This record gives sequence, structure tokens and C-alpha cells, in this order.
Amino acid sequence: MIKVYPDGKEKVVRLTAMVRIALVLVLIIPKLVITILLTLIGFVWLTATVSFADLILNAVALAFIIQIDEQIYNVLIPDNLKSRMAQTVLWTSRTAQNTQDVAIEVRWGLLKAFFLIVCSLFLVYLYIGPGQQLIPIFPGFKNDIDQHCKAFRARKPMCEVGESGDCFPMG
Repeated sequence: MIKVYPDGKEKVVRLTAMVRIALVLVLIIPKLVITILLTLIGFVWLTATVSFADLILNAVALAFIIQIDEQIYNVLIPDNLKSRMAQTVLWTSRTAQNTQDVAIEVRWGLLKAFFLIVCSLFLVYLYIGPGQQLIPIFPGFKNDIDQHCKAFRARKPMCEVGESGDCFPMG
């Protein structure tokens, strides 16, 4: 239900269960899946970059991919519809806040920011460490070639004069 107030704002007071379910299925879940996939692909794409110039170019390309939906919105949606959407807000039945409530919200916001930073660092650690077993980007140089070439490396490298069999030019 939408109410229009004298200040010109349209406030969404409540949503039906079907609208709420539709919003979750059509907006929230696809956006979450896209965010997770872009994060994983972005990790791989940026860490596989060889030179610094390519890193900058790939970072700009990744930023373009992330912001393409906003650019499409800016180009395709008419200005009067954008202004009307800006006037529509979700309404909550909060009472007037005192300074103690504001301080609590600020503390929770700082705690949330700290938690997100720690989670980001943990994700980078997981990707660089154990994640290399799933998506190998960084060469290990310890036994990374042994998985594929163990039998070949066990062979004699070069043939001696008059020798035939399991050596480089022959086998």
C-alpha cells in the first residue's frame, strides 16, 4: 500500500506476501548470485593478470561490468519516472530518535564495517591459500608439474649415441 504525503513523497507502508516473494525471487536472489559470480570471476581475472598495465585495464573493465546496470537505468528510464522513483521511499514506524539510539546505530554500523573488512581479508586468504586447490592461478613450483608430467619426467632426458628406446629423440 502506497500513501502520498503532503511533502510529495510516496511512502510504501506495507507489501503483500506475494509482492514480497516476487521481489525476493526476481530481484534479491538474482542480484546475490550475480554478485557472488562476479566476485569469484573478478578474483580469478585480476589475479591472473601478468603486467601492471593489464591489471589496470582489467580493473576498469570489471568496474564497467559492475556499473552497467546503473548506466542502462540512466539511459533508458525517462527523467520523470526517475524523479518519481526518487520520491518513493519505504516507510517504517520508527519513533523520534534520541542521541542514545543514534549512538547505538553508529556503533552497529562501525561493527558491521569492521566485520565486512575482516570477512574480505578472510576471503582473500582463503582464495590465495586453500582456494588454489579449486581455482589454481598462482603456480606452486613445488610439484605443480608432477601431476601431469610425472611419467614423462621419470624417463631419461636424452638418448646416448646409438641408444634407442625411451629417451628424448626416440620416445
